[in-house]
Amino acid sequence: MSERLTKEYDNPMCRQAMSLPELIRSQYEDLEPKTRKVLSFQEIFNIQRVVLTGCGDSYAACMATKHVFEMLTGIQAEVVTAIDFGRYYSERHMGVDCQNPLVIAVSNSGRVARISEAVQRAKFHDCFVLGITGNLTSPLAQNSDKVLKLDIPPFESAPGTRSYMVSVMALLLLAVRIGEVRGMYTMDQAMDYRYDMKNQGDLLEALLPQMAETCAKTAEEWKDFPCFDFVGAGFDYAAVWPGEDAGGHRKIFHAYQLGGMVPFELFRQGPGTHRHRGGVQYHESGTKQDKGRHSLWKEAGAADVSHHRWSWSGRRILCNRAVSQISGQYAGDPVRSDVSSRRLPLRHVGRGVWARM
Repeated sequence: MSERLTKEYDNPMCRQAMSLPELIRSQYEDLEPKTRKVLSFQEIFNIQRVVLTGCGDSYAACMATKHVFEMLTGIQAEVVTAIDFGRYYSERHMGVDCQNPLVIAVSNSGRVARISEAVQRAKFHDCFVLGITGNLTSPLAQNSDKVLKLDIPPFESAPGTRSYMVSVMALLLLAVRIGEVRGMYTMDQAMDYRYDMKNQGDLLEALLPQMAETCAKTAEEWKDFPCFDFVGAGFDYAAVWPGEDAGGHRKIFHAYQLGGMVPFELFRQGPGTHRHRGGVQYHESGTKQDKGRHSLWKEAGAADVSHHRWSWSGRRILCNRAVSQISGQYAGDPVRSDVSSRRLPLRHVGRGVWARM
């Protein structure tokens, strides 16, 4: 990062972000042997289904790894909020066939009330609980069958970028181990996956200066906008997820008194038009929908937009690669026209949520 940026944007949150490369390298050395040993061969082969649960950043980590977890292990994985699992999750799907599902509960502190409630209910219904936490005396650890201990080095207080990164790493390394034991790939391939994860620290370190310059420039251009919409899908949705208590990663915007609207995915509304649950429309024509609306693709830096445009009403939209490739064959593309259910009328059902009905 340049000397100017270092001076102008030096704050705890920025320093957390800049510390991530070294954190990835050090945490890999700590977590890799732990994830090999935390579950026995028998416990791994007993797994028929996985439920990932957490609150705030921990829940976002579960969302970020859900699809990768399934691909690496070949096991169905479900992400459920702690309060839903603790109070509303169907008992018919708990304690089935050799303590299934495997409930992986994530909380660095381990003291979150909703997490404690969720794991106690899981134990009551004879599920196998794996707690991922940094506190062995916490309610989460005390109510878990096995504990994957996190040892995150202390750092100055800021939105939980570091704990989120370590939670994601723990879940991914655990998934690699489960897939390796179950014969989804060879031991050599499993080690390649692990080394790739470790190398992310070096790659991120090389990219951070350019990322910081780009973000600083964008922040200067957008600083006067009152609020933002967030766009994400698939693996990237966790990065824009708002959190059940205005937490998640949108909380960074709230910390600086910037409005963060509910993130959305795209749905097909009709020929050439798509709506999302916040009301913004996607059009295949390259024209403005009406006076006062503008194309956002150039500001958002989206790629391959010769035939695609976003229109919006007075709010800035943050896009990621899933949206930038909406016209292509991105895995899990939410606007595929061959899914008939997505052509159902889109209705507002309350609290900013839109549903097919």
